[in-house]
Amino acid sequence: MKIDKLNIVNFRRFKSLDLSFDDRNLIVGINGSGKTTLLEAIYMLCWGKSFRTTKDNEVIRWEERSALLEGEFSGEDIYSLRLLLSSSGKRITLNGKAIARANLIGKIPVLFVSPEELSLLSGPPKVRRDFLNKLLSQLDNEYLTKYRLYLKLIKEKNSALSRGEKIGKILDFINERLFNVSFYIWKKREEVLNLLGGEEIKIVYKPSGLNVDLDRDALKRVMISLKDKEISRGFASFGPHLDEFDILRREGFSFRKFSSRGESKLIIWRFFMRALSLFKEKKPILLIDELFAELDSSKRSMVQEDLNGLRSQIFITALTPYVELKDFSLFEVRDGEVRRYNS
Repeated sequence: MKIDKLNIVNFRRFKSLDLSFDDRNLIVGINGSGKTTLLEAIYMLCWGKSFRTTKDNEVIRWEERSALLEGEFSGEDIYSLRLLLSSSGKRITLNGKAIARANLIGKIPVLFVSPEELSLLSGPPKVRRDFLNKLLSQLDNEYLTKYRLYLKLIKEKNSALSRGEKIGKILDFINERLFNVSFYIWKKREEVLNLLGGEEIKIVYKPSGLNVDLDRDALKRVMISLKDKEISRGFASFGPHLDEFDILRREGFSFRKFSSRGESKLIIWRFFMRALSLFKEKKPILLIDELFAELDSSKRSMVQEDLNGLRSQIFITALTPYVELKDFSLFEVRDGEVRRYNS
């Protein structure tokens, strides 16, 4: 999929923009000029939420009452997408029909790569779980449905546990439903993590944060053994919401301890390239924020080789144009405006 046209009204620092894009797009400008905001607008149209904030009203331009994003998309499908944000909420319209955000996810796949993604190597487990959920939700609509059901059930379980009542039988009933959904999520996560490993990367998956095999009977025994502990603590202490996976060197060493920042960036890039390869039908739009910073010329050339082999539409932000990206259409962001230099 690709975005051909983007219209922005009152989105962060941008008052009004009307842009058209090509397959390869380079966005340059000084820090704070709004380069990442352009990527955010595209991402928000595709995903329905920002990668910067969980509060939609934060993207509305100061002293304005609403923000509007409109995009024209082509590729495997043709979509006209409109996202209106206001104090009363968010309204998404696809080809003239209002849709829920859950029905948007996966229609226009998108991947966002930035220096912050280094937290996949060294950050808390939630960062890695969020990455998996975003990836799998775009690859498999059934996963999104199951995961939303899991969140509903785990909320019900925590609510029951927090009341401190005698809930033994109720908990057994909830756990039975939860386990079936949990095991589906575990299997899907294991499958995709096996595909994300490679020559440079070893991935160690820990269902519910435990060093256990993904065996249905064994995991069910663990769930049963934790019942009294959960009742005494008043919250769920078992399930996919506690999953963890480590991204290691093939030899088993930590990238965090044995890699420079530039090398870690390259590893994250390779990791995302493997994620990109999982999309067989619709190729995601690839948004790359400041990846080239801190990469030496040899590593930039390696990234360029990868880019040359991609069929995805690409957007890259940088402080200045790089010679490796001379074939990209060039946009400059300055003072709330965007200027295009070539086509």
